Amino acid sequence: VSGVRGAAVTNVRMPKKINDEAMEVIEAVLITQIPFCADGVRLMPNELLRSGLISCKNRNEPREYCHDKVVLSVGDGTVTYQGQELRYFEETVWMQLVHLASAQPVGTIVKFGTREFLRAIEAPLTGAYYKRLGDTLNRLTATKLSVTSNRLRSTVSFSMLPYSYRVESFDEDGEEITTKTEWQVELAPELVKLFSGEGYSRIQWHQRLALKNPVA
Repeated sequence: VSGVRGAAVTNVRMPKKINDEAMEVIEAVLITQIPFCADGVRLMPNELLRSGLISCKNRNEPREYCHDKVVLSVGDGTVTYQGQELRYFEETVWMQLVHLASAQPVGTIVKFGTREFLRAIEAPLTGAYYKRLGDTLNRLTATKLSVTSNRLRSTVSFSMLPYSYRVESFDEDGEEITTKTEWQVELAPELVKLFSGEGYSRIQWHQRLALKNPVA
């Protein structure tokens, strides 16, 4: 295989005939990145996209805490979730994190500024949204997902955001400069399995961001 995006090893000769199980082993060795896509597109694993992981409740309603809850899924997949209930904004943030992480091997620290991130998801540059983004990243960190499907041939378990760290900036008087706040995050290496083959969907980003009301 030569020129495969995200390959840890290149110029590997493969036999002309290869079965599915052998291909899975090869992918596990070679593929270390989430597929990269154009800036106007975001990717989402089909098992998550078709599940009831994202709630469509109003943001003013109290969030449910889920403890190993099996969320409704379409098809052969099962998704078990533990953590605070996730909604439209959490999904938007996570999709953007996946996009940023696709530029490098999964498990590498991803750095970004709060202002630039909010612009990328077309959110207001206000103090309320600076706080909301921080709350969302903390909420995603305290999660556990277990995904099972015939395609995966196994159960893949991971945190949606295993690591997040806020880098604060201060002025000469010791006051925090929120507009210069930066984040360092890390996505789970197990995510590569969910994005293997054609097991994901391409979402038109700007069309999705145009949906201002919470939808599942």
